[in-house]
Amino acid sequence: MIASRAAHDVLGGMLQVLGQFGAVPRNAVWDQEGCIGAWRQGRQVLTREFQAFRGTLGMGAILCGPADPEAKGVAELHAYMDAPGMVLRCASCGAAQLRLVRSGDRAWLDLRGIQVLEVHGATPAG
Repeated sequence: MIASRAAHDVLGGMLQVLGQFGAVPRNAVWDQEGCIGAWRQGRQVLTREFQAFRGTLGMGAILCGPADPEAKGVAELHAYMDAPGMVLRCASCGAAQLRLVRSGDRAWLDLRGIQVLEVHGATPAG
């Protein structure tokens, strides 16, 4: 769980998740979290903190539109990283959507909780 919705906690949590994956996506998708950004006058406006974060990582950003029913659930997962790997759980029902376990040079990715997965190119970390 992330301690608060403050930028340093949210971005610190995101950095931990990216570290677990070992890669940085081309774009991060967010559901208008206050410390990330919002839609204003029909355009996406990102916060200064998030602009610096994504710029350092070379990552783009996509904010879900206001009241976008197709985006519901896209960014609403809780990440748990206390186990040997990482588990992403649905914020509303608690069901495991994704599990990632790494051991040495091997990794296991369990996607049984995801019905549809769209993958675009990702940039390797480091």
